[in-house]
Amino acid sequence: MNPLTETASPAVGLVGEQFAAAFPFHLVIAPDLSLLQVGATLSRIATNLAPGVPLANCFTILLPEEGQISYPWIVANRSRFVLLEHRTTGLQLRGGFTLLPDTGTLLFLASPWITDSSAMSDLGLGLEDFAVHDPMADLLMVLQFNKQALSDAQAVARKLTLRQGELRVANARMNLQNSVLLLLAQAETSVEAAVGVLEPICKGLEWQFGALWIREKHHLVYAGCWHKPGFPAEMLIEASRETNIERGFELPGRAWSSLEPEWVADIAPDQNFRRVAAAARAGLVGAVALPIRLASGLWGVLEFFGVKAIAPDSQLAALLNMIGAQVGQTVERLDARLELEQSKNQALAMNETKARYISTISHEIRTPLNAVVGMCSLMKDMPMDPPLRSSLSTIEKSSAHLLSIINDVLDINRLDEDSMPLRIVNFDLIGMVEHVMSLARAVPAAQGLNLESQIDPALAHIVLGDHGRIVQVLTNLMANAVKFTERGGVILRVSAESGGTQGALVRFEVQDTGCGVPISMREKIFEPFEQVDSTVPGSGLGLAISRMFARRMGGDLTLLESDAGGTTFAFRVPLQHGALLPESEARRLEQLYSYGILDTPPEPAFDALVAEAARLCNVPIAVISLIDDNRQWFKAKVGLQVSETPREQAFCAHAILSPSQPLVVHDALKDPRFSANPLVEGDPRIRFYAGMALVDREGQALGTLCVIDRVPRELRPQQLTELQRLAIQVMALIHARKTRTPALRVLVAEDDPASQMVMQQILHRLGHTAKIVGDGVQAVRAFAQETFDLVLLDFQMPYMDGQQASREIRRLPGGGKVPIVGLSAFADAEHRARALDSGMTAYQVKPVRLADIERLVAGIVPGDAADHGLVDRPTDGECLDVDMAALRELCDDLTADGMIDALAHFKDSARETLQRLRAAVGAADAEGMRNAAHRIKGLYLQFAAPAAARLAAEVERLPPEQRIQSAQRLIVVGEGAIDAVCHAADQLFSQPAKSG
Repeated sequence: MNPLTETASPAVGLVGEQFAAAFPFHLVIAPDLSLLQVGATLSRIATNLAPGVPLANCFTILLPEEGQISYPWIVANRSRFVLLEHRTTGLQLRGGFTLLPDTGTLLFLASPWITDSSAMSDLGLGLEDFAVHDPMADLLMVLQFNKQALSDAQAVARKLTLRQGELRVANARMNLQNSVLLLLAQAETSVEAAVGVLEPICKGLEWQFGALWIREKHHLVYAGCWHKPGFPAEMLIEASRETNIERGFELPGRAWSSLEPEWVADIAPDQNFRRVAAAARAGLVGAVALPIRLASGLWGVLEFFGVKAIAPDSQLAALLNMIGAQVGQTVERLDARLELEQSKNQALAMNETKARYISTISHEIRTPLNAVVGMCSLMKDMPMDPPLRSSLSTIEKSSAHLLSIINDVLDINRLDEDSMPLRIVNFDLIGMVEHVMSLARAVPAAQGLNLESQIDPALAHIVLGDHGRIVQVLTNLMANAVKFTERGGVILRVSAESGGTQGALVRFEVQDTGCGVPISMREKIFEPFEQVDSTVPGSGLGLAISRMFARRMGGDLTLLESDAGGTTFAFRVPLQHGALLPESEARRLEQLYSYGILDTPPEPAFDALVAEAARLCNVPIAVISLIDDNRQWFKAKVGLQVSETPREQAFCAHAILSPSQPLVVHDALKDPRFSANPLVEGDPRIRFYAGMALVDREGQALGTLCVIDRVPRELRPQQLTELQRLAIQVMALIHARKTRTPALRVLVAEDDPASQMVMQQILHRLGHTAKIVGDGVQAVRAFAQETFDLVLLDFQMPYMDGQQASREIRRLPGGGKVPIVGLSAFADAEHRARALDSGMTAYQVKPVRLADIERLVAGIVPGDAADHGLVDRPTDGECLDVDMAALRELCDDLTADGMIDALAHFKDSARETLQRLRAAVGAADAEGMRNAAHRIKGLYLQFAAPAAARLAAEVERLPPEQRIQSAQRLIVVGEGAIDAVCHAADQLFSQPAKSG
């Protein structure tokens, strides 16, 4: 408290602090009866006593009974015994008043009037709070000693009771641990073991609900539970099933992050608990999460709930840690029983080696190949003489062949013979051998060697098989033979080992006069990354892939023994007799024009799309059919008998009847609708058809994009989804042709000079202008200074890569609207997802052709401020559909301040969920799309955005194979709905409050 006033200090001979300590219950009172100072102990227990406070506001005079709190009365009766009572605490002070000379100040020296030691404890007083030699203190000391003795006796009794309770708890926990060990010993699977321990733990610790969460890559998923019989756990179970928990979120995510038991004494106020409503309705209060750790990291989390608060307990934490360790050991033991540890380590090492190799090959080959393919696409339309055009054609074919090899090597799963798709087409066997020989002669090491081929004249010239794979195997064998042969030559022999009316087992032999293969390496060379001579450049993958291809096609690749030196490889593959092909592609096109099927020249953009459709669906024929213009593009080197087809027999006519999903005809001969179709009756027979309707923005079906095969077959859901995606791109191109897309201003960030030149010339050829920069820093600087309609960013650049540049551009004014396309040599889903996560609109794998750029820029309008991207965009009405009445009701419920906080949470949560949806679309993760859409639906319904909520419900309801297109639309609608809700809320806040 404040020290004694200057007027009072001389009168008592002590400074203020000394006086307050010596007389702990005194009062110093001014003539106007306001307090000047209070004793140290009294000020502690009576907190409203402060300088300037009137005495009458704080105390009542109990004795003498006629006592009055007035200055004259106190001065007149200051020698009498006075008993004051503090109004707030009830503390009674006995003492007398003293009038200080010359100042008129009153001093009340007092002691507490306490006859019960319990009252002393209630007031928080100890003996040290009293003045020395106070008679009342002596009395209280005796009373305190008696009370202390009683308290000590009671404490001993409590300790004995506590020890008995601890002993019971220890016995119960020991029994719990024994029960857990018994269950773990009997479990057959990891999940069974982890779920099995939930019951004994809940029963032993009197908890009502337990759940198991298992880690799946980047989130935890619900895997099972136990709850007390009769306990209302249905809502919590359902909420858990619909929730995927990321690291650091909710209680299981926190346990994942810390790898230690995590506690929540009361879940109600926990803002990081999305399932709190379901848990609270079940009457649950406290929660605990226990991580299950393996040597490799987190395996899962056990989560428990109780109807009482669960406070952190070190002994309980130790027990839970012990149980978690036991469950982890059991999981490792059971997993090890399913797969030998040595095999697992070898597989992991192989995967790591393959991943490094694939990543390096992808980038190092695709980057220079981008310039080769790009320049070829530019030069094709230039005037040139026939020899030069023939050379350009060879370059283009070779680069296309190299690109197909890269695409196969990039997916290391293709080394698994059961997962490699076949692409069966008709081809000229003699022409294929000539092509392989021309590629071999172009190898620098072939100079000075004698290269020749020998083909059995009895073999059919036109055969049916996987042309690309056969060329790849033979090219690899010829290249190896040339590489390891210094003198002499290489012979490619083609003959029939066996034959029939339908086909033959064709044998290709590649014989060289080189150094040969040591006996110890004869089988080892067919293993990945193995080479006879490690000093010779090469990946060591060629023979391994070639043997896999041969066996997948029903044949084999072997190394023959030879006493004459050199090496001879035998490649056997069954080939069917094929349909006769026109003499040349030009002649075939002339026939198609004459039949009236083609009325426009081939267009590169559509060529690329149908080629992509055929590749993704692994079929020989892809078709774009535009029924309103009576145009069709047939993009496959296979003859088709063409004739008029009645509408009721036409594949296309039936496909457009269900524009929202593909039409799939698995076997046309068994389908009465199409058995009389001229293409089905013709030669070759058309047995399989899958078509996606091409639908314009008004909902009108213009035709189909379809794939065809001559044998019955099935398509995976993912392939149908990809066909749907390509159909969207076809419509974007058609729309761009109709609207005549004007010139664009394009920003290109690319560090490779050759690729820079290609991109600039392609854009110039398409009528657009380009600004070329060499890295991400320059790209961000250029975007901040100029206006662009499209941004193309290379993934790997110095100083700042494309992903970081995309994020920086999105933060700049106008950066949220411009389409950004990532250009990368990496073709895997992970890099595609990373591109979308960084804010990119689309992802283009190198090499980039003119048709690719034409497709990317289709539908982009210069200077358009709309949030346009490379997927169909919603109308303004879709984005701005906000239920104002519902939003106003929500605002009234929360009040203005609460609504502001809720809107901030809505924006953050909506953007986070849309980002998850974008990543799921990029990774083609159908379950991830459903989970994100479910969360978006509830969020946007809560904040009165019904359009986004309806579209989210559609994504959630659609079959997995049909979610991508609607999910892409939901991303756009959801982004627009965020701004629409915030704008509508601003309007509500700006309106004056209504009275009454």
